[in-house]
Amino acid sequence: MDVITAVLQAPVNTILIFAGIVIVFFALFEVGKGSVQLRSGKTNVVPVVVGAILILGGLLYKSSGAPSAEPAAGITISAATVTPVISSEATATTEAQTPTIVPSNTPEPTSTPEIKTLADGCIAGGTWQAISIDTAALNSISNQDLCLNLDALGISVERGGKLHFLATAPKTPAASGIFIPVGNESVIEFKISVKSLYIVYPDVPANITFSVSQPNDPMADRGSGRFKLRVEDNTQPALVYFLLADTTEPTGSKLETQHYSYGRTYSIRLELKSIYMQTYMNDVKLNEEVTIPAGSKVFYIGYDLPILAGADVEISDIKVDGKTP
Repeated sequence: MDVITAVLQAPVNTILIFAGIVIVFFALFEVGKGSVQLRSGKTNVVPVVVGAILILGGLLYKSSGAPSAEPAAGITISAATVTPVISSEATATTEAQTPTIVPSNTPEPTSTPEIKTLADGCIAGGTWQAISIDTAALNSISNQDLCLNLDALGISVERGGKLHFLATAPKTPAASGIFIPVGNESVIEFKISVKSLYIVYPDVPANITFSVSQPNDPMADRGSGRFKLRVEDNTQPALVYFLLADTTEPTGSKLETQHYSYGRTYSIRLELKSIYMQTYMNDVKLNEEVTIPAGSKVFYIGYDLPILAGADVEISDIKVDGKTP
């Protein structure tokens, strides 16, 4: 039984060759009494031909089934180097099942532009607003890289945060400035240095004004609390007074005990407390406390000059609640 099983499991080409050899052998030789002898007489050609055909067929036979797992001589096959062959039909099926990714039409989020400050040499249009009695000059203001160009108003800023007012000999009265929202409990700090501030005609003063005003009228005198530098006479160099005024005073009162010295830089601190403002000069608290508007407020910096007057003023280190606007 084992012999039959082994024969049945043998490859077809082996069976064909073996059968051919057996047929040729018995066609050419006689076996008897323990001896093998070549057949005498005429050999039967047909069995020889049949045997030869079987042998040749076994040698040429290739199985149509699975390829032999036995590799050809000198070739080593490893699992890592076998590349599976995928039929075109299988490839088409795979491609059909692969989901298609459609590009989204949703725009990529854009980065928010950095808001510049006075320290960057920028009067930022999103932070400050400009105001002037000169409508033509106000309308000529341009916004370059989100920074206001206020040259037409005689206002500029340099990197580091130095704000300059340079207005000379206007043919008509001139008043311009910038303003920014502040809170009810804000602290405003800045330094001021005056190179020149003068008038030509006496009794028509020139002012550099720092005020806490209502948003709808930043330049107003009545209704605002003010700290000013004022020139009232046309002597050279003119005496520059410090002046405080509250919401009910059209002019206010001068600090008779001190006045500005040209070339000196003064540190000013304005502390807002609801409807009151306390002023400090070089860390010294001034005696007078002035009233400021209730509700929404703005901090205004500006100048007003009569005909032919002039101003060259530098305001630096401006901070609102500890930050440079």
